[in-house]
Amino acid sequence: PRKKADPIDLEPDFDEADEPVRLLLHAPTVAALQRARQNAISTLADDPDAEILIIASSKAVLDALESPDPATQAFTRVCAKSLKSLEIVAPEDASTVPAAMTEISRRVWSGWVYVRA
Repeated sequence: PRKKADPIDLEPDFDEADEPVRLLLHAPTVAALQRARQNAISTLADDPDAEILIIASSKAVLDALESPDPATQAFTRVCAKSLKSLEIVAPEDASTVPAAMTEISRRVWSGWVYVRA
């Protein structure tokens, strides 16, 4: 007979003040960018001290540039490598990261939680 697994603790014991929520939302499509923006807004409503970063790559970069969202634009970055491969020139004031995967890897390594939106 199979041994029953321990029940999942749905009320984890952690001190919320120890470290801020650090959420990295990856948006490689237009639909994912919309979800990432909604997730960011929801997270900040629940935890105003949360650190949020949205990285738009691939097909989402054009939408991120052409349809900026005032509520999330300050922490949205577009992938420069995606811009280059799509032959898109970003405006000078656009916030970019050199390569989405490199930035994601570095952030995850430093403790950020990754969510593919």
